[in-house]
Amino acid sequence: MVQADWVARLHVPGAVSQDAVVQAFVADVAERATAPELVWRQNLQATPDAYHQCAAEQMARVTPQCRGTVDFLAAYGSEVVTHKGVIHATPLDMTSGQQQFLALVAAIAHDLRHNPQRTSEAFAEALWGPWRYRDPVHALGWDPQGERLHAYEARSPTKTPARSVRAAVWLAFEALPLFPTAAVAGRLHVGGFDRAQQWLSWPLWDAPLALPTVRSLLSLADLTLPQPPTERLHAMGIGCVYRSWRAQSPYGYGVLRPATRVM
Repeated sequence: MVQADWVARLHVPGAVSQDAVVQAFVADVAERATAPELVWRQNLQATPDAYHQCAAEQMARVTPQCRGTVDFLAAYGSEVVTHKGVIHATPLDMTSGQQQFLALVAAIAHDLRHNPQRTSEAFAEALWGPWRYRDPVHALGWDPQGERLHAYEARSPTKTPARSVRAAVWLAFEALPLFPTAAVAGRLHVGGFDRAQQWLSWPLWDAPLALPTVRSLLSLADLTLPQPPTERLHAMGIGCVYRSWRAQSPYGYGVLRPATRVM
């Protein structure tokens, strides 16, 4: 179970080339750019009534085979828990000020949609590396490399655009339904986060898992304990647990700091 390094592996039926995987993502983002969960509004600062209305409309259309939008809405927040008159949004929304979470993601989707050749290269970079950080796109606080260090930088951040790997940011957004929210005793609980929403923990495993199983693993309460129970998690096939601090910058936005291994 103990390994020197962990490398992600995608299991698919039959023989599939790397280019075929890339082209599947290219085709998918072309359709996803106008998805309801992206064009609903520009940010997640919705009133409980507005959120409930959108969720009710989508629930009327949902089927077991087509439930993507409602899964995103469940990951965005809950109308049961409010903050300053709007829904308490997921802690994975780390934008602030003039930044608009959904608008930033939608801009990435539209950019990936309009140039298939560049999009193929972008997904190949995100999936197979190396990451070059050439894209003038905000990493939404999800990549520690994108943190602006202000006084520690050689130039003012206002004079240097944010840089990230845009297809990687898009794929991270696509994973949001794996971190659903729930209202528990008047507080917002989010899969992978501790109760104070200061630490994001996630497991790594060595057996092929289906997506529903991955979603369940990411929400295990054991992962968020100060010291995860090694024996019990190993029995589930979990090899190790990593944890990242959700830091708050002096400028109001959040950022995930480099991960550390806690099990």
